[in-house]
Amino acid sequence: GTPTLFRGQRTGTPWIHVPGTFGLEFLTPSLADLIGRHRPVFDGLQYPGLADDSEPLCDVESIATSLVPQVEAVHPQGPLWLSGYSFGGMVAYELARQLTARGRAVECVVLFDTVLPGGLRRRPVPEHARVTLQRIRALPLKRRLEFLLGLAEKKWSDAAAAVRRRRPGGERDPRKRVENASLVAFDAFQPQPYAGRVILLRSLLLTEQETGIWAKRELNGWDDVQHDRFEVLNLPCDHGQVFLDPVAPEVLTAIETLLQVAIPSATPGS
Repeated sequence: GTPTLFRGQRTGTPWIHVPGTFGLEFLTPSLADLIGRHRPVFDGLQYPGLADDSEPLCDVESIATSLVPQVEAVHPQGPLWLSGYSFGGMVAYELARQLTARGRAVECVVLFDTVLPGGLRRRPVPEHARVTLQRIRALPLKRRLEFLLGLAEKKWSDAAAAVRRRRPGGERDPRKRVENASLVAFDAFQPQPYAGRVILLRSLLLTEQETGIWAKRELNGWDDVQHDRFEVLNLPCDHGQVFLDPVAPEVLTAIETLLQVAIPSATPGS
């Protein structure tokens, strides 16, 4: 085995984090420290196309399949936990399905505010105007112009992302190519049933960068595959605060609670 690839505790069921749209992603320090106090942590998985000339993958199922041998290389046998932030949660969910089909025990999949393509509804103009006005009024006067400029910048950014979705192969930078392919994969993903335990950490607030045109549906779009072991934790924070430092205290408390369960004795790579 290769236990040195793991951080944190030497025993316990390993927690393996799955990257998001950029194809390589590390747990933020506060989350890595918290999880590492309870169990081993690994966050070095990588999508195809980042470190070589291979074509980036444009569907979640293929991305997950490419990660199976990476998982088996660092933890060949025994149970594990998986997690993913935003788009990474889609890949983690599908990876759990594939590993389970191969006979691996995935004890839990933690989705950090993963929203499916159908998990958003467009607000009617009156509702959007009302929400925007409420957000402006809640800000100090000197912050209001900055907020409005930020909304305009976000709108342009979203328009550029829409163009990249239509031309995923138009970039030479490997990081951009992987990101563009991931955006295509996001749009096409339709999760299939998975009977294992899933925890969705769902944010309730808008980030300052969000335009507010879109509102999240109650289960972030996971309705069709929800079951008794698919738990949703609604948290009073925004999408960034679910995963990015400074992580919201409510998120850290939720993770701490999840990790308080009895941890089976296991060594990574064993």
